[in-house]
Amino acid sequence: MNSVEQEAVTKPSISIAAILQFLGGVLVLLEAALFFRDAISAGDSFRAPVYLVYVILPVVFGSLGVISSFGLFRHREWARKITIFSFNDSRLRLRLASAFAPAFGFPF
Repeated sequence: MNSVEQEAVTKPSISIAAILQFLGGVLVLLEAALFFRDAISAGDSFRAPVYLVYVILPVVFGSLGVISSFGLFRHREWARKITIFSFNDSRLRLRLASAFAPAFGFPF
């Protein structure tokens, strides 16, 4: 093990980030599943933009968060890059969501 790997193993901040990312990914997946279940049980007609924003994108980003959290635990470089990207693109996702739900009034 080289010095970079030893330093990464001893830092608890990586483990904390991985745990928080895992929990966040699971919560996003749960939210998407609950929305989809409620939409199916209510008998809503298929509205592509709504399902794209509230089901498909959360499933993609939630799965990405869960998978990359396992990579963070194993100190993989690709997981670090995904974590940095997903943190930085959160404003983009909020803007996309506000385009389909302007009643919430997100301040951008």
